[in-house]
Amino acid sequence: MTRAGLALGRRCTSSHPRGEGIYVLRSSQAYNTYVRLFSPRSCRLTVQHLRIIEVDPQGADALELLHEAAVEARALYPELFNSVTPWPTNEPTPDGGVYLVAYMGQEAVACGAIRPLEGTTAEVRRMFVSRSARRQGLSTAVLQELEAQAIRRGYTKLRLETGFKQKPAIALYKSQGYVHIQPFDQYAGDPTSVCFEKILPREHKPGGI
Repeated sequence: MTRAGLALGRRCTSSHPRGEGIYVLRSSQAYNTYVRLFSPRSCRLTVQHLRIIEVDPQGADALELLHEAAVEARALYPELFNSVTPWPTNEPTPDGGVYLVAYMGQEAVACGAIRPLEGTTAEVRRMFVSRSARRQGLSTAVLQELEAQAIRRGYTKLRLETGFKQKPAIALYKSQGYVHIQPFDQYAGDPTSVCFEKILPREHKPGGI
């Protein structure tokens, strides 16, 4: 597949009740998603080609998004960082994990990953949407793709952590059925951590009960 995007549009005559966002027509197996974006400002409905694909977490696109996320984190939590704090890096994808990057046309605009914890529980990590691509539902699209990936890998529960100042992220997780839990593992005792958990549905197998 190429990275060429698809953009088709038609004028509308009234505002959309749900505002700006992504409404997903997904092909999860191929990491292909066609999305309809509504912009209240222009009153225009467009269809674009959003690709959510598995990547090397140590590749250029993944690391560029990680750096952008780290810059924002330092601005949001200046009390946690200083001039000698090392910048984060990505380790190779572990067995049972996946690292996804979302592309709109040629541009890497969002990312997310899962890594195994214990048993059939995994952790959602590296959730981030580039500032230029926000308020279009990309975080929801990436999170739902991660859940689909987790289900196919046999996970039954997802956990995640975010910061207490990251109100949009907290709202996203609540809207997607995640429930608040006490900080787990390395986040235990961290007053800045807010943790969530979600029980996943079982994978539907054709012909199964």
